[in-house]
Amino acid sequence: MHALAQSTLDQVREIIDVVDGDAAIDAAENEEIRGSLHDALRWVIDGNERYLSSMHMQGRTDLAGGRNMPVERISADTLREIKDFLDHMYMNILIHGTGGTGEEDAYYASVTVEGDRISIVQCNETDDRHIQSHPGKGLTLHRQRIALLGGTLVTSLDDRLWTLRAVIPLHEPA
Repeated sequence: MHALAQSTLDQVREIIDVVDGDAAIDAAENEEIRGSLHDALRWVIDGNERYLSSMHMQGRTDLAGGRNMPVERISADTLREIKDFLDHMYMNILIHGTGGTGEEDAYYASVTVEGDRISIVQCNETDDRHIQSHPGKGLTLHRQRIALLGGTLVTSLDDRLWTLRAVIPLHEPA
């Protein structure tokens, strides 16, 4: 059963790799994000957490800052990457994370807007079969996009604890 699920997941990833380019950009450009950056981030975070919860993956994301920053002050490319990166981060939690048991959370994330940057830290436990199951093309793509924006994405795995740290500068529109 696990082999069939893994095979199906690999096929879905191949489709996403093909479709991800222009379709994802068009979808992001058509979304109307208004208000503060905090409100926009809360909307993305809440949607992803609801989805994870529906898949029996419980966790917590803390959000700080951005209440006084209108999204109009941030470039569309930067907003798109933040949203795409957060969506990808939560999907990876579902795919690679081990579910929390009882009162233990399966993941923790912190999203902080400070000055002219956003910092994202996320951690979850994983097991050996998930570590080996995918070459990580999605994170490589996000690492490149974030670097083009002048930011950094660093990941680590220590004793089955996956940690991700991203810093993305908040560029103003040209």
